[in-house]
Amino acid sequence: MSDINRSEQRITQLEQQVQSLLNSVKTLQEGKSKVDSTIADIHHNHNLMSSSINNITTRLAKYDTIIQQLTTNINLLSQEQIAQHKERSVKTPKRPSPYEQTSYRATKNRYNLRGNKQGNILAKDSEQHPLTTDDDTDAPDDAAMSDGAVFEGIIDEVSNASSSEPKFSVKSYNPLNLLPQFNATR
Repeated sequence: MSDINRSEQRITQLEQQVQSLLNSVKTLQEGKSKVDSTIADIHHNHNLMSSSINNITTRLAKYDTIIQQLTTNINLLSQEQIAQHKERSVKTPKRPSPYEQTSYRATKNRYNLRGNKQGNILAKDSEQHPLTTDDDTDAPDDAAMSDGAVFEGIIDEVSNASSSEPKFSVKSYNPLNLLPQFNATR
C-alpha cells in the first residue's frame, strides 16, 4: 500500500506541476500579447516619426532656398549701384493749378450759380463784376407765381390770441389729412 500511496502522491504532485506549468504558459502568452501590441505601437510611432522627419526635411530645404534667395536680394540691394539715388527729371505742370480760382469765382458770381456765397467774393472780383441786383436773382415775387397763381389760401392763419405761437393750417393734397388722427392742423 505504501507503493500505491506513493504513486498517488506522485500523481498528485505531477498534476499540481502540470497545473502550475499551464498557469505559467498562460501568463507568458498574455505577456507575449502585451509585448506584441507594444512592439506594434513602437513600429507605428516609428513610422509616424520617420514621415514627420521627412516632412521637416522637405520644409527645411524650402526654407533654405527662401533664405538663400533673401540673402541674394539683400546683397543686391546693399550694392552701391542699386542703392544710389537716381535723380528724376522734374516735370513742370502746364498750369499752376487745375483752374484759376479767381476766374472760377467770377464765373460763379456772374452767372449766379448755386452755392454762391457773398463771403467768397473777393474785393478784386467785385470791382471787375458788380454784385448782382434784384433783377438778376431768381427770387419769386411774393404776390404771384410764374403761372399767375396767387399765394392766398394756401396757408391760412388761425386767429387765436391766447397762445404765443402763431397757429396755421396747411391745406395740401395729402390724403392722410382726411383722417382725423393725421390732421396737419396745428
